[in-house]
Amino acid sequence: MMQMQRQFNTSSNSQQDQDPTYKLEECLKLTFDSLDKPYTPTTNLDFYQASILPQLTQQPRIIINGTPFGSKPTFQQVWSKLPATQHQVSSFDCHLVPSSVPGANRQFIILVHLKVRFDEGGKNRLGDSADLLNVGQPSQNSGLPTRPAGPRPYSRWFGATVTIVADENIVLNSDGECISSFDYRITDAPENSVFII
Repeated sequence: MMQMQRQFNTSSNSQQDQDPTYKLEECLKLTFDSLDKPYTPTTNLDFYQASILPQLTQQPRIIINGTPFGSKPTFQQVWSKLPATQHQVSSFDCHLVPSSVPGANRQFIILVHLKVRFDEGGKNRLGDSADLLNVGQPSQNSGLPTRPAGPRPYSRWFGATVTIVADENIVLNSDGECISSFDYRITDAPENSVFII
C-alpha cells in the first residue's frame, strides 16, 4: 500500500533522529481510518462526529473539491452525513519544512494519492436515506446513472489527491490537533457511479 524509500545513517541512536517521517505512514493510516469510521447507533452522535479527523486544529483550512468549510465542527457534521467510505492510500510524498521563527515547530507538507469508494446502498453513515436514485429506475436526467441492482454496495474506486499541512508533532501524537490544512480533491471518477461529486 504505502511505500516510501528511507535512507538513514546507521550510526545514529534512534530512527527518529535520522528520519523524522518514519511514523508518518502510520499517522496517515489513522487519519484516513477516521474518515472511514462507521457510526453505530449506540455511539453518541457528537462523540462520533468529533472522532472524524480529530487531528484538525481548531481553525484549520479545510477544502473539499474546491469548497471551503468554515470550521472543524462543520466539516465533521457534513462528513458524518455522507455515505460510508473506504480509503486506500496508494502513495505519499512529504517534506519537512523548517520554521523561520526560532523555537517554532517545523511543518510537514504531505501529498497523498489515494483511492476512495462510496457506499451506494442508499443510506448515509447515520442510517438515514441518502440522495441516491432508485434501483432500476431510469434517471430523470439522462446524464445521471441509476444505482446498480444486486449486491454491489460500494462504488468503483475514485481517484483522489489530498494535500495536508501538519505540525511535526503528528509523528509523536497522531490523534493530537496538528493538521492546519486539509485539501481533498477527487481527481478521477468512474463513469457508472451514482455518487456524483
